[in-house]
Amino acid sequence: MSLLTSFRLAFIVVVLASSCSAASRTPAISGSLDALYPTTTTTTTTTTTTTIPDAVVIEVEPPPVTLETLIDTYFEPEDKEWALRVAKCESSAEPDDMASDAYNEESGASGWFQHLPKFWEERTEAAGISGADIFDPVAQVLIAAYLLYETPSAESHWYPSEYCWSRG
Repeated sequence: MSLLTSFRLAFIVVVLASSCSAASRTPAISGSLDALYPTTTTTTTTTTTTTIPDAVVIEVEPPPVTLETLIDTYFEPEDKEWALRVAKCESSAEPDDMASDAYNEESGASGWFQHLPKFWEERTEAAGISGADIFDPVAQVLIAAYLLYETPSAESHWYPSEYCWSRG
């Protein structure tokens, strides 16, 4: 299994796990379900009627997806700080940002990692997310991880800002 496939699988697990609330992780209650859903039963000589109350629906908001959670998903732990520094140097990104509209008018470089549009389509195809929008936060981080781990150039993709992020 390639590293990128592992990242995708890990992201799916994180998204599924994040949609569960802490309340749903409580231990099971032993005993009868009757205690949870009280019923009313009326019996006559010919008919029995049981009334069951409507189920209670609890809506749970998943936690926000931030630059930091995406980096945690797609980058190795030892590269997390580096990735956060690169995003900060490239686009002034903060770990709790949920999106980036950073755009360089001269080059067209976009997003947290300042991806160049002229390479975007080729890279999204190679990373298995063909057609992804350059401003999609997940795609931005996934492509940055792809460039770091799956291409020979690795971190040199961001060499113009190396003076900034290499000071770590």
